[in-house]
Amino acid sequence: MSSGLREKEVNLDISFRVKDLLRNEGAEVIMTRTGDDARSLKERWTACNQQSADILVSVHNNSVANTSVNGSLTLYYKQEDKALAQAVYDVMFAALKTGAPDPASFTSFGVRPFDGGVLINGTMPAVIVESVFLSNPEEAELLKGNPRRTQIAQVIYQGIVEYYNRHAPRVAEAWPPLVLQLTSEVEGDNVVYTLWLRNRSQYDLKSLDIKGLVPAGGRVVDSWAGRPGEHRGVYDGQAVGWYNEGVPAKGTQGPFVYVVSGEGIGESHAWVGWRLPVPGSAVSESVVP
Repeated sequence: MSSGLREKEVNLDISFRVKDLLRNEGAEVIMTRTGDDARSLKERWTACNQQSADILVSVHNNSVANTSVNGSLTLYYKQEDKALAQAVYDVMFAALKTGAPDPASFTSFGVRPFDGGVLINGTMPAVIVESVFLSNPEEAELLKGNPRRTQIAQVIYQGIVEYYNRHAPRVAEAWPPLVLQLTSEVEGDNVVYTLWLRNRSQYDLKSLDIKGLVPAGGRVVDSWAGRPGEHRGVYDGQAVGWYNEGVPAKGTQGPFVYVVSGEGIGESHAWVGWRLPVPGSAVSESVVP
């Protein structure tokens, strides 16, 4: 292009930024390319299908002969794609219009059906994102710097989160989706608290912060997860905590065990927070030794 920008390089750079934002929140991200390699559309959708991806987001920027044109649109093919395309577009257009070289002429091209690209054969909800027009000289100049690319990555990321905010709770059998089962058992001078997590939703819950409250007057003498001696918890003076990458859909995880010693130990409860697909938390029922 006359601007010196190559769309595939801009797209890949933005995609890496989206990946980093998602991974920072605990999401697993599959990149269909990580360099200047020419992968066919079939190779791309096949990779996503084989990895059982939850969604497919194809990052693009537009170009037309009329260099005065600028704006945003998203494309979908299957009916189940439309909700994803709409969520991304709803976040993207307003933000990119504000940051455009000429906001007054930044056009809403909307959410449009399209029977091409990776959309046709992907088995998961998929969207093609056309963020801005590289053919617009002023927009291309902005895209030479980091701020505009970062903004585009941020709004794509926020659109993905918005999609899960709108739709993930509807497919859960109940809310909260995570059930905490905490039990206690007296063993000599100690009380052994055992926690199990059960995910009753159809979505993987990721980036879990797990805490077991240590009753007043008690002191932690041991803690572990999975097997005795493994994955010891971190005691902060009030609770024993673990970080867990995630509980799979319809899956159970545990046990998380903390052993407390002391006289007159009172009730305890457990708390778990997660960050994806929709941030939330759950609290167990209190147990008394």
